[in-house]
Amino acid sequence: MAQLIKGHPQGLMTLFFSEMWERFCYYGMRTLLTLYLVKSLMKGDAEASIIYVA
Repeated sequence: MAQLIKGHPQGLMTLFFSEMWERFCYYGMRTLLTLYLVKSLMKGDAEASIIYVA
């Protein structure tokens, strides 16, 4: 009879942290893009958000 293993699968922690860092980098790059548009290219907040959404 197969023994039941309790707890999380072995690779779940690796999967969790890789997904967490992917999201962290994605949202961080979105923030940096908005800051670059506003500060470096002298776009207004409204124009930067229009470019950002498109």
